Amino acid sequence: MRTIHRLTIIGVATLAIGGVVGTQIAGETSADASEQAKVDSSQPQSEEELRTAAIGELEENKTVVMSQQSSERTEAAAILTMPTGVEFGEPESFDEIDSQIAALKSGELNPSTDEAGEDKPTLLWYEDGFFASLMAIDWKCGWLSTGINQVKDGDAAEVQETVDMLHWFTTTEYASMFPDYEEFLTYSVDPLLDGDTTGAEEYLPNCLPETIAE
Repeated sequence: MRTIHRLTIIGVATLAIGGVVGTQIAGETSADASEQAKVDSSQPQSEEELRTAAIGELEENKTVVMSQQSSERTEAAAILTMPTGVEFGEPESFDEIDSQIAALKSGELNPSTDEAGEDKPTLLWYEDGFFASLMAIDWKCGWLSTGINQVKDGDAAEVQETVDMLHWFTTTEYASMFPDYEEFLTYSVDPLLDGDTTGAEEYLPNCLPETIAE
């Protein structure tokens, strides 16, 4: 399983409710926020109520990110066809959310918010297209490794088809996620036409084992 990192979402504000940190689309007026703060402060919650609320927030968060991942992976798989013998990496499991829920239930994690920002549950949020971009990386790996094998087998016609396929990617909606894709084509892909696999092989350490053609 690859390591994925939380992304900063442009145009959103950090929000802490009941000790759970998440994000909220900016748009609340200061008056609305002030009024809500008064309501919240007038209704103190017990530790158990905060714990229950935090668990609920995390469970809802997992549902949301899993739905986002499923939708993006399904769409990407329909557009990006992998070559024979390789497959996309496994979906992310969001263990960080599960571990927080378990820690809250066992009492190891404090659901309340403190000034130092410690021991409070944290929600995960990902930019639109994040999971599709992981699929695109897997796709690149699958075709690039296939091209390397074709060069070694001396299949010039198939190498050309693979290079064309990797160039075709620039016509897809996913190309904008990779601002250095043209450099990737120049350094790792196009040299395959001349039998040079150096750049392609240097890229493979970025790939998951299941995405590399044997």
